[in-house]
Amino acid sequence: CREFSRGSLKNKKMRHNLFVRTVDYFEISKDVAETATDFYLFATQNKMIRGRVIEYFSVACFHSACNYYNMPKFIGTTIDFMMGGVRKNNVSGRKVSKKEIGIVKKYSKILRTKLIDKMDLEFNDFSIEDYLGEYEIILNENGCFDDVFSQARIFLDEIDPTYTIGKNPIGVAAALLRAYSEISGKKIKESELCKS
Repeated sequence: CREFSRGSLKNKKMRHNLFVRTVDYFEISKDVAETATDFYLFATQNKMIRGRVIEYFSVACFHSACNYYNMPKFIGTTIDFMMGGVRKNNVSGRKVSKKEIGIVKKYSKILRTKLIDKMDLEFNDFSIEDYLGEYEIILNENGCFDDVFSQARIFLDEIDPTYTIGKNPIGVAAALLRAYSEISGKKIKESELCKS
């Protein structure tokens, strides 16, 4: 068993506390925080974080743990909370750039590839329906968009699945919601969809 220096143990505790606050914010299982911590330790032991931005790699560990437990979370919202709003226990509302999301996606892919190779773990691919559910949690807290979400789901059930092959499920979910919000007259702003 590898021994950890005092500095690395302190860093592990800091990361674990961050993951716990993040699962509390998203109201999901504490198992995700434990697994994210394990992924972070795995990455440290395999020297995967060296030369990379530790904050983005932490988001990648958390996002990969969510993926492992089949709990889709938007990378943008996760970055916003873990790197900005965590002090206030809320999202900061800052604009997360495409570059930041790209970095986390890249780190997540590197981490998952190594975890699959060395630990034989399996990760889930999320569907359009999964992301419709995630948008509903974020945008429909008071139920005012119930008809928009139900119509989007009906349409999704009826369309030929070959139309969405190779398409980004987040983008398709957002497009469906935008279209049906326009039709219903209860407009969901594009900015609200994008900041997720």
